[in-house]
Amino acid sequence: MIANHTSVVVARLPLCDVCSMGCPACKIDANPNPNTARFDARTIHRPWANLCPDHFRTHAYGLGLGDGQVLLLAGEHLDDVRRFMVDADIPAHDLAADKGQTWSTDELQRDFEVEGFAAPFVVVRRKSDGAMGTLEFTHSPRVYFGWQAE
Repeated sequence: MIANHTSVVVARLPLCDVCSMGCPACKIDANPNPNTARFDARTIHRPWANLCPDHFRTHAYGLGLGDGQVLLLAGEHLDDVRRFMVDADIPAHDLAADKGQTWSTDELQRDFEVEGFAAPFVVVRRKSDGAMGTLEFTHSPRVYFGWQAE
């Protein structure tokens, strides 16, 4: 979910640590032409690593405080973060890690009024109490999750 602590501006993008050094636990050899990292994240095998989108999907816990950030260059903005998230299939990764409630499209319409979409997020007003917030969603299958009140 896009919230505080999900992106950081860097002077230059580092190389992916998994591409550069390999991952013996996953039997991945070092690549002589490593990919550029777009994420700095806590991984399943070591505390933190710079990761390309492919290795973020396979090695990271997610985005957010204590989990990871999208690496942005000066001048990149929220739309760039959203594009990286969609391109790297972060919503599916986030859904797998999320232990909270999920909603189908019909359930979303029952419980929320949609104020706007900005993939992979939807801004909503909860009908039960009028609280504004956001949900993250996957495209196929369409599942909404990760309610965060504003």
